[in-house]
Amino acid sequence: MKVAITRVRNEEVILKSTLDRLSYHFDCVIAFDDCSTDGTRDILSEHKLVKRVITSNKWESRSEVRKMLETTQRQDLYDYAMRKEENIDWMLYFDADEHFYFDNIEWGSDFSYYFRLFDVYITPEDIDKPFIDREYIGCEFRDIPMLFRPNSKVRFHNRVPIGINSMGMIGGTVKHFGKGISVEHWEETCDYYINHLNERMPNGEDISTKWKRRKGKAIHEGVSDFGLPLIKWYDRYTSEHIINLNKVDK
Repeated sequence: MKVAITRVRNEEVILKSTLDRLSYHFDCVIAFDDCSTDGTRDILSEHKLVKRVITSNKWESRSEVRKMLETTQRQDLYDYAMRKEENIDWMLYFDADEHFYFDNIEWGSDFSYYFRLFDVYITPEDIDKPFIDREYIGCEFRDIPMLFRPNSKVRFHNRVPIGINSMGMIGGTVKHFGKGISVEHWEETCDYYINHLNERMPNGEDISTKWKRRKGKAIHEGVSDFGLPLIKWYDRYTSEHIINLNKVDK
């Protein structure tokens, strides 16, 4: 059995399309809903792929607690899935704003798979298009372990599972729509990081300060948040510009 797990809050705009795509590859989804106030819970309850939902009815706004919950809620979700489901061959951790491309996955292998995640951006050319039709991504990528053979020793740190098979492979790509859903969604994302997340970056700056600079700048003309060129999604394998985000997000 292939099981996907996710932690969500207020993702009604994109959640159904993400679940629809995963239904071609996975047997079920188990979700944790962190006190959504939009139609997210209805989508989870009605979608045929979603088998179980854990719900929280009290949202924690304190930044110091939210940082802790980034880990503990994901761990609780994983442990719940392991208790409730039998014969899980593969486990995928995903966020609702991520569309997966399982390009080079060998389902018969024992590898753990890292997915190469690229951010989608809103540009002047597609500002009036649905998010699904946006063509441009930043050339920066993150390699994140997301697909693995589950075991009782797996522990999450933020969204990263630790204790998975160390034989990791780059096996797929992710179109991350977190910055590319809409201008309104961009502003809401900025506000979330400004108000609810305090975390020091390697340069000593608080991450909330970085997102303050991004307010009002949802539309990108040719360059990403890091001042590097935007590329087309279909160039993600061949572009000479792609670069690991760790080298530029200092």
